[in-house]
Amino acid sequence: LCTTYLATSITARLREKEAALAASEHSLEHAYRRMQALHEVGRLVNSSLDLNEVLALIAEHATHLLGGRGACIRLLSADGGSLTVGGTFGLSRAYVEKGPVDLDGSILDAETVAGQVVEIRDVTADRRFQYPEQARREGLVSILCCPMRARDRTLGAVRVYTGEPRSFDAQDRQLLSSLADLGAVAIENARAYGELKALDRERVWFARTTHHQLRSPLAAVQSAIDALPFAGPVSAGQQDLLARARRRIQDAFDLIRDLLDLAAAQRRATDGPTGPVRLDRSLERTVAAAQ
Repeated sequence: LCTTYLATSITARLREKEAALAASEHSLEHAYRRMQALHEVGRLVNSSLDLNEVLALIAEHATHLLGGRGACIRLLSADGGSLTVGGTFGLSRAYVEKGPVDLDGSILDAETVAGQVVEIRDVTADRRFQYPEQARREGLVSILCCPMRARDRTLGAVRVYTGEPRSFDAQDRQLLSSLADLGAVAIENARAYGELKALDRERVWFARTTHHQLRSPLAAVQSAIDALPFAGPVSAGQQDLLARARRRIQDAFDLIRDLLDLAAAQRRATDGPTGPVRLDRSLERTVAAAQ
């Protein structure tokens, strides 16, 4: 009897240890998947300027890692009054395009934009949710919503939906916050790139306008200089001055052309043909310009 008791007791403890070990392995595997997902998203954020691609990947990882049914990322409008779709996963087109999300009509999003991580147990019965009937038809029940913030301001929000009642723990909240932070970085990168492109377009426009405005008077001056010898005799000293004026005008034309090429990004750094250079003539021109 004693032997049976000991065997049963040892077996029970071994089973408990096996169960604890299995749970630990499952937890480690889950943590590894989360770290791998964050690494993948972080790598894409640093290597891609395609905002839609990054946000769609974040929505996909958020759905899988939190065991959800779908996810949606919405971006805050310029006036700060509404949220527009930036990336989704697992949701029907009808639900995604159900209508605008106005902060005045969605307490959930107003709280999220204010910087809170918001959890709703049943979106079909919570007055903070703006579209409960559409969520019911989509089969959505619980939701976890996290702000996407950068430089102390909210850029948007990421939502994860489940198809059954669900309580999200601290790890779930931390994971979604990390994904939201990466999304905010992606938004900042994409907007900065867009601003640079806009500045580049303005620079090209400015360079072309300046090119036209400067070339016209220079061409008129050049024509007048070329016509001077036909107006009467020109002494050797005057011819030297006219030659210097022509060179300076040509230098101005060359500078305008170079600025235009630089602004329009039309010139690439290539190795041109090489050959002997007359240093004395190059220095002559430089000294003459300085004089």
